[in-house]
This record gives sequence, C-alpha cells and structure tokens, in this order.
Amino acid sequence: MQGKRPSKQQGATLIEVMVAIFVLAFGVLALMVAQLRSVSSVQEAENQTVVAQAAQTLMEGMLVNPVVSVVGGSTNKDYAVYAQGDVLALCPIDADGDYPDDNSVIDKATLAQRQLCRFSTDLQTKLPNLTNLNAQVCRGNPQNGVCNQAPNIYIITVSWGMQAGDATGAAQGMADADGVVTYRYVLPVQD
Repeated sequence: MQGKRPSKQQGATLIEVMVAIFVLAFGVLALMVAQLRSVSSVQEAENQTVVAQAAQTLMEGMLVNPVVSVVGGSTNKDYAVYAQGDVLALCPIDADGDYPDDNSVIDKATLAQRQLCRFSTDLQTKLPNLTNLNAQVCRGNPQNGVCNQAPNIYIITVSWGMQAGDATGAAQGMADADGVVTYRYVLPVQD
C-alpha cells in the first residue's frame, strides 16, 4: 500500500487574501486622501490668484490716476480718493462698475469710484463661495482692520475665509472653531 503524500498547496489561503486586500485598501485610501488635499490646494491657489489679479488691476488703476501736487519743487502723488474704507460695502455686487460707452470726460474721483466698484464686482462674482470676504484700500498700514492714516502709504488688503479642506489646517491651529481658515492678501501701492 502506498502512503498518501500531502498535496502541494495550490493558491492562496484565506489569511493571505485578507492581508492582500487590507494592504490594497490602505494604499487606495492613502491615494484618496492625497487627491482630496490636492483639490483643496488647487482651490486655495485659484482663490489667491483671483484676489492677486483683482488687487493688481486696482493698483495699476491707482498708479495712473493719482492726485499730483508740487511742493517745494518735489512732486507728490496721493491716492486718497481710493481710501474709502470697506470697498465691498461701498460698491454692492449689483452696482454697475462698467465704464460708460461714450467718450465723456470724468474726474479723478469718479474714475476712482468706478475702479473700486470694478474691483469689488470682480471679487464678489469670481469668489462667490468664500466667507467673511473683506476688501479695503487703506492710507497707512492697517492694524486689526483699522487704517492708521500714515502719510504717503497706501495698501490694498483683501481677507477671506474658506472651509478647511482637510484636518491639517485645524490640527495646525489655522482654522477657527467652525473649521474656516482665514487668508489675507496685502498689496502696497508703490510706483
């Protein structure tokens, strides 16, 4: 009588299959988290780009529309017609920020008002899902949102809130209690 030989194993055991599925699931989960963080980062970058472009456009408008005075042989440029506080309250979203189609002549204050309204409209229409959107042109360096009226210094500031896309912002203390991360863009107006 011949003895039975143990058969060689054919295939994987149930334990091996479960371990392989666990490793695969862990890898897929890590890829999903990385994708979510990437999408959140792209959205943050897009918002920052929109704000930077709008602020840069306003600054360029300010630089070509100063109030010029000559004192003692030196030329001074002043942008006080732009420093009007909260730009978004000054020009609500339904305000017409377009330039007139005719070739009528407008004064510096009217041009400044129209440029501020265009800035406000750009921010509010291109960034509709942000919270706590605030924009102002300050004379002097703004401290806690209040302009200090320093002479010959004008700064465009925009701040906004965005829901934290992942737990990283909250873990690093950047998000408030509601999970909103606050961003701030500051652009000094310089020749």
